[in-house]
Amino acid sequence: GDGWMFEVVDHGLGISLADREAIFQPFYRAADARLKVASGTGLGLAIASRIAQAFHAQLTCESEPGQGSTFRLVLPGSASQFPRVAPAAAELG
Repeated sequence: GDGWMFEVVDHGLGISLADREAIFQPFYRAADARLKVASGTGLGLAIASRIAQAFHAQLTCESEPGQGSTFRLVLPGSASQFPRVAPAAAELG
């Protein structure tokens, strides 16, 4: 089919429904993450969301507290619509 789908699955703390509605906002950190050892600034998902929007992609999260999370990125269209990026090694040569 058309498009690409990428999934990242973890078996961590999980995210409550209330927090899932806000995790893509800059500087937002779920209460569980603030109370536990999980570090971070709350910018990673906000940046990922903005990049996804720039490519007309969809970034979603499915999660249950205590059972981990699944983040899904769906890029529309075919691979030929996206610019080719040279490997980093080629840039150094």
